[in-house]
Amino acid sequence: MIVPTIPAVDDISSQLDRLLAPSLKAQPDNLEDVDRLDWELWLLLTLVLLSLLIVFILNHAPGLLPPVEMVFKPADLEIYVDGLTVLVLLFCLYVAQKHKQLRSLRVTLIKAEVTRERISQRLSIIEVLYGISEEMTSGGTSREAYTSLLDSVRKTMDAESASLYLTVSDRGDLSLVGFAGEDSRRPAGRIEMGEGITGRVAQSTESLLLTRPFEAGYYQVMSVIEREYSHAMYVPLIIDGQVWGVLGVGTVQTVIEYTDIDLKLLQGFGNNMALALRKNDLIARFQESLITNEETRIQLIQAEKLAGLAELMAGINHELNNPLSVIVGNADLLLRQDLDDETRERLGKMNDEALRAKRLVENLLITARGEEVIGKEVNLNEIVQQAIALLRYQVSLDDVRIETNLSDDLPPSVLDPFQIQQLIFNLVNNARQAMLTTDRASRRIIVTTEMVRGGAPDEAAEESGPTVHLQVRDSGPGIEEQNLRRVFDPFFTTKEVGSGTGLGLSICFRIVQQFDGSITAGNHPEGGGAVFDIWLPASLGEPQPSIESPVENRVVERPSRMGSVLLVDDEENILDLMEEAFRQAGHEVTLTRNGQEALKHLLESGPPNAIVLDLKMPVMDGREFFSRLTEELPTLTDRVLFLTGDTLSNSARMFLTSVGRPYLSKPFALDELVGSVEATMEW
Repeated sequence: MIVPTIPAVDDISSQLDRLLAPSLKAQPDNLEDVDRLDWELWLLLTLVLLSLLIVFILNHAPGLLPPVEMVFKPADLEIYVDGLTVLVLLFCLYVAQKHKQLRSLRVTLIKAEVTRERISQRLSIIEVLYGISEEMTSGGTSREAYTSLLDSVRKTMDAESASLYLTVSDRGDLSLVGFAGEDSRRPAGRIEMGEGITGRVAQSTESLLLTRPFEAGYYQVMSVIEREYSHAMYVPLIIDGQVWGVLGVGTVQTVIEYTDIDLKLLQGFGNNMALALRKNDLIARFQESLITNEETRIQLIQAEKLAGLAELMAGINHELNNPLSVIVGNADLLLRQDLDDETRERLGKMNDEALRAKRLVENLLITARGEEVIGKEVNLNEIVQQAIALLRYQVSLDDVRIETNLSDDLPPSVLDPFQIQQLIFNLVNNARQAMLTTDRASRRIIVTTEMVRGGAPDEAAEESGPTVHLQVRDSGPGIEEQNLRRVFDPFFTTKEVGSGTGLGLSICFRIVQQFDGSITAGNHPEGGGAVFDIWLPASLGEPQPSIESPVENRVVERPSRMGSVLLVDDEENILDLMEEAFRQAGHEVTLTRNGQEALKHLLESGPPNAIVLDLKMPVMDGREFFSRLTEELPTLTDRVLFLTGDTLSNSARMFLTSVGRPYLSKPFALDELVGSVEATMEW
């Protein structure tokens, strides 16, 4: 008989793996399959052992099953039973080995599952931290953004609610900027520093973990909502030692217990929020500084333009005043003659317009230099009527109608009439140009005046007295929204190149400010069109002195006898004009064209009774002449009256103030000149 060879255990294991793999899944990848495979192996082993038991019983109980004895002889059955026993033993070893492998695999899968859970939890934390940085450093600081962010924190911490308070004042008041959870658990919208749990955490700058039962000291200051929590945590948001806010979470579930680890995790969220807030604040400050720097740069450019304009206007002012003096003076001389009414009216208009041209240049120079003027008590309605009378013909050429609605009970105001006229000219001219693109039949400008008891709308009623309100409204297209806050900036214009300088409204703004008033620009809510509102304080006291020289308002008495006058000016036409005026008044006149000629005449001839001295001249100007006069002929300094076309120059004003002598600004009225000189005559 051939004895069967027993294969190695590893060979049997490999063969059984190949045999059982299709049904038992030899390579499971989850705990459920591992447990099922282990159960199936043990079940198979049980069946095999049960089969071996049955064979063993048959082998040792002859006659129990006669058919078996007819097939197998007792000796052969013994051999097969022994072989089967060996195979069963080998299968037992295989099952034990496989169980060991499955148990090792089970441990590996459990560790992998735990690792996955940890990774998932960490990914969740990372996502929350990333969300904090993303939401709070990308401009997303709205309540919706905070709520979305806090909802992620709430879910990560297994909490019912999460809240975020930020400081909103210097004394540390806290405002609720974000909340996640049921509305019934929403905390108070504002908390003072030190008030409640949140206020205490902000004041102490220390994190707090609360678990039920709460300590009496905390329970007393907790709100009704907070007392329902089983666990709660609060962490301060600190940047550079300063509290920026408080982050808090709470849960009512007793199965959830917060620990120090959870508190540290919430602190991590809070620290990240604090850093994000700090970064957001730095970005906002940086952007604000960029805007400020840009505005400063624009202001510097505008200042340079205005400085250049001031120098230009100063030269124009001086050069223009001399020919205007000739026009005004000759008109004055002609008005002394016997003329018909029409000629006299024309000469009067020519004289008034020459004086207005002078003030227009002075107003530009005042605006460019940022100087202030002193007004006198006037009625605004009179100024408006005078200005519109001059403008009506000009605007009618463009089919523009000017309508007025002037209040009868308007109180007086301390103003400069020429400056207010310039204000009205600029506003009306702007309105006229804006309506050139509209239908001719609808072009209309409405000028309204009224008295307002409460002052401008942006002023407190108790801080403002009676106010005069001037409104200029047009029927044009209005002002675009983005340009409303810039319309008063110097050189800002929406007109085409060559159509405007951008100075008109900035001059208006400057004029109104000089008299403690305010001006606003807007669009009329009904029918459109630009609306400019000007509020000027009404006068309640004595009128202030005029800006003109001290001699203008002096009561002049004619001298008892005629005298001699020395005229010192480099302008031939002005010399001739002044000579004619003084000769008509009966005085002797000597003409000189600079300070050197005048000084030579004084040293060679007798002293005159009065000296009329221009400030700006070639060879030797008025300042140098007066200095030489003070040194060589000091008794004659009291006979000097200055003429100047540069009274708005700081250096000219300082000089005239220092010498204390009267002066007249060009152009001037001849009667005023003669009267002022006669008042200074000495014998």
